[in-house]
Amino acid sequence: MKERDPKAEKQAKRLLKKVDAATFGQRLKRLRIRQGLSVRALAEMANLNKNSIVRIEAGHLGYPSTIIKVCEALGIHLDRLCRGDEGTDTSSAVHRHEQDRWFDLQGLVEGPIGDAETPLSQAERRQYAEQGIETQMVLFQSRPSGGKLWPGLIELYGPSRSRAHPGEEFVYVLSGSLTIIIGNEKFDLAAGESIGFWPSEPHSYAPAKDSELPTRILCIRIDP
Repeated sequence: MKERDPKAEKQAKRLLKKVDAATFGQRLKRLRIRQGLSVRALAEMANLNKNSIVRIEAGHLGYPSTIIKVCEALGIHLDRLCRGDEGTDTSSAVHRHEQDRWFDLQGLVEGPIGDAETPLSQAERRQYAEQGIETQMVLFQSRPSGGKLWPGLIELYGPSRSRAHPGEEFVYVLSGSLTIIIGNEKFDLAAGESIGFWPSEPHSYAPAKDSELPTRILCIRIDP
C-alpha cells in the first residue's frame, strides 16, 4: 500500500480551497465519462469504495488523500482539475453569428438550406419560406462536449408537422405569438412566455392566428 505523503496532502488541501466543491465534482465526472469509466471501475483503479466517487461527484470532497488517489487513477494532476483544464475538451462552447446555418425543421438530416458556407439573411429566409420551407431552424454550436442540451432558434412562417422524440423540451417565444399543440392540448403563447413539456407526446408549432411573421422561438431539447 502506498504511504501517505503529508506534503502532497497539504498541497491538495490548498488547491481544493480554490474551487467550488460542486464544480470540482462535475469536472471529475466529465473526465471519468470521457475516459469511458464507470464509477465502479474508477473506484477499483483508485482502491476506493464506490461511494467515495459518488460523494466527490456530488460535491462532497472529503479527504485530500482520497482526491489524490482519484486523480492518480485518472492520470491527471489535481492542479489541472482545479483550474478546469481536464485535458481534452473545453467545458464551454460559444456560437458566433458566422456559424449560423439554417435547416428545414421538417428535414434536418438533409443539410442546411441554401449556401452551406455562409449564414442566410432574413430576406433570404423569407424567400425560402415563400418557396414552401415555412419552418426554419438554426442549431447553435454553444453545446459543451458531452452536454445534453440542444439549443436552437426556430422561425415559423407556417405550421410544422407533428413530431415526437425522447427527452425534455423547453420553448421560449422571442417574438410574435405561438400556438403549440402537445398531444390533445393546445397552448397559445405570447412573446416572453414559455413552456416546458415531454416531447415524447406528438407536438407541433405554428404562428398564432394574426401573428406577425415570422414567429421566433428559442427551443432547447434535453437528451434523456
